[in-house]
Amino acid sequence: MNFNTSGKRVLLCREARIKFIKGLLAPFFYVMEDKIESFRLKLEAVTVWPTLYMFKFIVPAEDKDKVKDIFNSHEVKERPSRNGKYVSLTIHMLANSAEQIIDKYLETYKVKGIIAL
Repeated sequence: MNFNTSGKRVLLCREARIKFIKGLLAPFFYVMEDKIESFRLKLEAVTVWPTLYMFKFIVPAEDKDKVKDIFNSHEVKERPSRNGKYVSLTIHMLANSAEQIIDKYLETYKVKGIIAL
């Protein structure tokens, strides 16, 4: 892959490209880590464990089963959009820690087009 660095063309090997991309994305990951930690602290400050936690998502209709698989042992309520393109999913989960909730959110973010409410 060629990059134009200071007017010079540089051919980078795969490892160098990965390091370069990680360097560009590092601020994004730091921001995400800060947001996750902030969410964790808020959950721990206001929650008595175990707790019944409600997740709510909007997801493209064709990907709703991916989210349902993530919450396979929990009841999932569906509500389709007017045109049927999206589905609202509501899931109640008994959580023993903030980490369980955060792990579920991180797993669901792998579903393309998902919106957490």
